[in-house]
Amino acid sequence: MGLMRGKFLLHYQPIIDIAVGMLDLDNLKRINDRHGHEGGDQVLKWVGSLVRQNLRVSDFAGRYGGDEFVIVFPFTPVEGASDCVARILCNMHKNPFHIGTEGYTVSCSAGISSLTSPEMTADDLIRHADRALYEAKREGRNCIVVERMGKPIQVRRVDEGRSYGDKR
Repeated sequence: MGLMRGKFLLHYQPIIDIAVGMLDLDNLKRINDRHGHEGGDQVLKWVGSLVRQNLRVSDFAGRYGGDEFVIVFPFTPVEGASDCVARILCNMHKNPFHIGTEGYTVSCSAGISSLTSPEMTADDLIRHADRALYEAKREGRNCIVVERMGKPIQVRRVDEGRSYGDKR
């Protein structure tokens, strides 16, 4: 993550339209309990692949720790980042992950924040996205919370491979 933070600070900090998404897998523990950490690692690789398939060349993502991922969306307003994350979550829902003959619908909660002033740092953006992520967990998981200026402004739910949102 240090390399990503450095890349962000050196190249993208002056950009006003930049968003950060934090994704956290919901209930990965049940796969770990049934198939061991090797099964959980397979899920993490699968999610990483889905994330990469849905990003533009200018975006970048990485595993933040445990079962969390961070995505940086340069030149992107928060609505565009929310649309991209919704596509990722919908693809996860539509394409169950298989271990042997068992299929698992893997869900994810996400928080998204955007740069709201040139004084914001990479740490500020990540902290805001992380706070929005925990709001998504409180909202019942398998959803996206979009935050602006420290306040949740939208909740998008993913259900049966479709996303829909509530403005706050």
